Amino acid sequence: MPAGSDLVENLEMFRTKRPIGESQITPIAEVQTAMAKARAIGLQEAVYYCYGSAVEGDLVEFGTMTGYTARAIGDAVLAVESQYNYLPKKKLYLFDSFVGLPEPVAVPDVSSPHVKLGHWAAGGCKVLNRSELFAMMAATLPAERFEIVEG
Repeated sequence: MPAGSDLVENLEMFRTKRPIGESQITPIAEVQTAMAKARAIGLQEAVYYCYGSAVEGDLVEFGTMTGYTARAIGDAVLAVESQYNYLPKKKLYLFDSFVGLPEPVAVPDVSSPHVKLGHWAAGGCKVLNRSELFAMMAATLPAERFEIVEG
């Protein structure tokens, strides 16, 4: 598992002073990359916690979208189990409708800034289909170690 200091080093680049002008603004791709790394580290720590605390049962994800989270969890599962091969193996269950988000109709949803700005809409968040997700995960975990549940 990456050390916490790696995250600090990755994020430290945003605190450095840059010459005044356009280069003073951190490019969005760099910010997104650092945020993605931070999320991956958080997921890995959660997986390590589940194993280290002897949490019974398997692992699940609800809504797979890009498969990034599923892949990060799968990578962490393999890392933990290779490091601590005496621990019971866990299976990763991935739940998704593969049709995207439903039409927002509930008052809290409709009044949400995400809905008003068009970030969340019917069919939104649909990125991978079932076979694409399977291919991505099969490159990460053996097929018997994960299950995709559609619906």
